[in-house]
Amino acid sequence: MQKYIATGTALPLFGLALFVLLPSSQEVEKYTGFAGMAIFLALGTVVFLFGYRAIVPVFLSVVNERQSLYLAAATILMLSVVFAVVYPIADSGAVGGGSDRDDALNLASRELLAGRYPYDPLTYLGNLITPLPGAVLLATPFVLIGNSAYQNLFWLAVFFVAARMYLKDGRLALLLFWITAFSPVILQQLVTGGDLLSNSLYVIGLLWLMTHTVIKMPLPAWKKVAPAILFGLALSSRANYILLLPLVFSMLGQNVGWRTAAFYTAISCIALAAVTLPFYLFDPDGFSPLHITGFYDQFDTVLPHTKIIFPLAGGAVAAALSLQRMDTSQITLIRNCAIVHGFPVLLSVVLASIQADGINLNFAGYGISSLFFGAAAFWAALALNQSRLSLGGPVSGTMGPGR
Repeated sequence: MQKYIATGTALPLFGLALFVLLPSSQEVEKYTGFAGMAIFLALGTVVFLFGYRAIVPVFLSVVNERQSLYLAAATILMLSVVFAVVYPIADSGAVGGGSDRDDALNLASRELLAGRYPYDPLTYLGNLITPLPGAVLLATPFVLIGNSAYQNLFWLAVFFVAARMYLKDGRLALLLFWITAFSPVILQQLVTGGDLLSNSLYVIGLLWLMTHTVIKMPLPAWKKVAPAILFGLALSSRANYILLLPLVFSMLGQNVGWRTAAFYTAISCIALAAVTLPFYLFDPDGFSPLHITGFYDQFDTVLPHTKIIFPLAGGAVAAALSLQRMDTSQITLIRNCAIVHGFPVLLSVVLASIQADGINLNFAGYGISSLFFGAAAFWAALALNQSRLSLGGPVSGTMGPGR
């Protein structure tokens, strides 16, 4: 059996470690202190850089495609059991303080189903409801069956399916699934019912679907509109995801023409506006997702006007990265999406650390918005080195929608 060759893998492995480990640093530090967090980051990086060549070839030689599906199903079942046992404890606040993110979506969805404005109530912690209307709508089916927290398990399963289609190998998809799903920040979101996990999962999944159908699938134009609409709906979950639009537009324009790119990107924008604007126009002052901009005010003592600087800087990063060549493998697109989401988190950590006169990782957990993008991009880059892999069978030469 051939082995993975180290040449050309060090940078993707480091990128994989960076996007998977750093978002969990806050959770690890909370329970183990700074020393434990430092060990976690150092040991985790070593495992990614050196364990890759030892573990992955063995796994791929002993696990076949069918077995990968059984293992994925067993993993989802195990995560479901963990959720069923730990979620009631975490939700009570007995351990870890709990979270009201699930309560926010439950309240908003029930108000909407009752024909009332979804942003009027406060959560049990007295917080405003901040998810955008798309997040409320996407959570509503799960609220109908009992709890918005259930959506995390559903979208984790969807992520595996999407990764298997994208990587064209269930074993590679399973390894990516394990690498991401068992990171501490993901487990924390799962057992507390936090919607940041679902947000990032359905955005990357619907971005994959939209770009794949527009670029590659032999479908009539009207059948490609639905994925563009769903992508627009997903963007109406958290405002930071809107920054992905320049990247998607540029990638489509470079590969299928600017007119086609403008058409389908416009469809997504129209869907985003159609979902979001009615709630804003109904009560501009009561549209609580806008109050999230106050999050940046805490940094004004270090960097004045952060409420303006953060979105402008994020937009500038997205615009700059949209100028880069992005082929139909989607690797560059997804990696750039990870960078766009990781940039404000990094800036927040830097500013918070300056304020604290020391390392402050309180905002590192927001890196969950970039975790799946970064992990998928760098894992796909590793998988594309097909001449350096032995997978117990050939891997398709067209990663994702095609090259």
